[in-house]
Amino acid sequence: MKQIIIIKIFYLAAIIGFITYLITKKSGFMFCGGLLLIVASTLKIINDKNKK
Repeated sequence: MKQIIIIKIFYLAAIIGFITYLITKKSGFMFCGGLLLIVASTLKIINDKNKK
């Protein structure tokens, strides 16, 4: 259960990074959002694999 909350926090941070990029047009926010999205997706895959 704790892992699901952490994954949701990473997804939320990625969304905030992408929205901030759309507002400011600074590429650092796009990089940060993309990196957080990759981390969140990897954690979700690992979490789903461990449940089986």
